[in-house]
Amino acid sequence: MAQERPGPHRAGRCDGHARQLGTDVAEKPLIVLLHGVGMSGAVWDSVAAHLEASFEVLAPTAAGHRGGPPLREFGTVRHLTDETERFLDGRGIETAHKAGNSLGGWMAIELARRGRASSVCAI
Repeated sequence: MAQERPGPHRAGRCDGHARQLGTDVAEKPLIVLLHGVGMSGAVWDSVAAHLEASFEVLAPTAAGHRGGPPLREFGTVRHLTDETERFLDGRGIETAHKAGNSLGGWMAIELARRGRASSVCAI
């Protein structure tokens, strides 16, 4: 697991469940990075460092994962995506670019199917 340490451009943890990097929210498009099963948003730290010049980066930790909120229902992709959608709603994020690996890629595609993604990169 990547260590939780502040970097030079870290805005800090959001509600203990997400990491938001950068500071120019209004000037840059938002990209939401979704991790694979058993991981946390911290897995994206090295990738986020390369993206933050062009994007505002948000890397939430999925429900039921290390440091994420508890699951409200059984951990299916649908339920994890529902939780991610609630997370976005709570921050007033209607749509954003999404990138995800493994489970996170599947969730990104599901969010796009729901009209919540400007674009998707699923690995």
